[in-house]
Amino acid sequence: VGNSYLYDVPFYKRGVLKPFRGKRVRIVCVRSGRYKRDYMVGVVGDTPKELIVEKLAHEYTFPEYARAGKVLYSTRRFQIVELPEGLQIVSELEREGFIDSQDWPLVLIDGKSSELKGRLRINPDGSVTCALLGWSGDHVEPSLGEAARYLIGLVHRGWGKVNLLNER
Repeated sequence: VGNSYLYDVPFYKRGVLKPFRGKRVRIVCVRSGRYKRDYMVGVVGDTPKELIVEKLAHEYTFPEYARAGKVLYSTRRFQIVELPEGLQIVSELEREGFIDSQDWPLVLIDGKSSELKGRLRINPDGSVTCALLGWSGDHVEPSLGEAARYLIGLVHRGWGKVNLLNER
């Protein structure tokens, strides 16, 4: 309680500091409990022009084979790409050592790291079977969009970084 600091609120800020965009504010801790802290915010002045950040630029890149395939689902950061038939992509996370486009014709690519994160297959009934690379269990969602959101949610929560197979 009583600790404070100055903060230059950027123009892209959301949430409770949104009303203070472009301002220099002092944030003060006014209450600290076991599970909760309360803060007060007050404007000190305008942010100096040389410190103003308009928007953070995110650069996302995708591998060459992703540009060759058909993109079926896309966000700024992620793409689900249909692999060319017969292509096998090497992956140490997969049990066979590669992803076979015959079995898994779609892949989820993370543009932040330019890496494969998941594999997908559209079932005859229109549902989509999906899994992160290295996962032995498959998950079924009713649509491609829902499967994408499921896998992307796992990636955002930190999954998809390690080999979860114990057979290696």
